[in-house]
Amino acid sequence: TWMGGYESTLSRYDKSVGVTNKYLENRSLGWESTTQYNAGVDLSFVKGRVSLTADAYLKISNDLLFNFPVGTYTGFTHVVKNFGAIENKGFEFLLNTVNTTGALKWNTNFNISFNKNRVLSLPNDEDIVVGLYSLAREGEPAGVFYGHYSLGVYSSSRQNIWYGSDGSSRPVVKGAAGGEAFAGGDMIWRDLDDNGIINDADRMIIGNPHPDFFGGFGNTFSY
Repeated sequence: TWMGGYESTLSRYDKSVGVTNKYLENRSLGWESTTQYNAGVDLSFVKGRVSLTADAYLKISNDLLFNFPVGTYTGFTHVVKNFGAIENKGFEFLLNTVNTTGALKWNTNFNISFNKNRVLSLPNDEDIVVGLYSLAREGEPAGVFYGHYSLGVYSSSRQNIWYGSDGSSRPVVKGAAGGEAFAGGDMIWRDLDDNGIINDADRMIIGNPHPDFFGGFGNTFSY
């Protein structure tokens, strides 16, 4: 059943029958909205034996739905909220050719698509960390990989030395001042704030999960 905008289900507690909520209620939850623009062209040559379709598009989605983590003291792990806007734009191409038309028929098709994804806005212009290694940031593709940047591996514990601007030196440590020093065989993480401590402040965008392009190529033979 649906009660006040959230789904409930029958459950048992201490041998008694009750009703519990399956999802945390959000009375301000609304619909996603999308605006899309398309421009395309269809071309045909050699009496239809060669055809080309090209399409360009711009798609903007607002009030996106997202599972925001909440404290487990609420009895839930997340709540669905609307947030921000995302833009997708790109080109799509499709080429078909009829190579032979006799007893042996041979057709070829090729398609390729390019898409660029970008976060346009977020609540309070703040980054949203999704899971352990993904990030939503204004101006960046949605879901970029977010973590520490590797510079290699310490060949020995003696290689782990941080030099301060005042001439001081000490080992680079994990997590916080006074933490465990990195040893030989450990990864060398880029120290973004150059303080000799590797923690969440040293995380950065390290990759884009979206491909530069995708497509396909195929041939069909019949006799």
